[in-house]
Amino acid sequence: MDQECEAYICYLRYYMSNIFFLSERNIPEEILLMSNYVKENYTEILNNYSEITSENAKEVVREISICDHDDENHIKDTISMLANKWSMEDSAIKSQLIADINSIFER
Repeated sequence: MDQECEAYICYLRYYMSNIFFLSERNIPEEILLMSNYVKENYTEILNNYSEITSENAKEVVREISICDHDDENHIKDTISMLANKWSMEDSAIKSQLIADINSIFER
């Protein structure tokens, strides 16, 4: 039993010093969908949802992919495009993510 406890303690020490989480509780797709680009170019799709959440964000991205490519086989391309557009905008969440990542690298 002592070995098992020691293993848990070692794991917790590792976890506390090596595992990092970004402060926002949104999934990546949800963050990308917050962009002005999405709001301006995919209003019809966004209007189908009362709110974009982690539960429906992947479905919204799928719908955008279908809108842009006429199928859902280009979701990775759609995410890459949305990420590129999002990265060119200034936003509070982007600033916070950059600060969080810099903090992780400074440790």
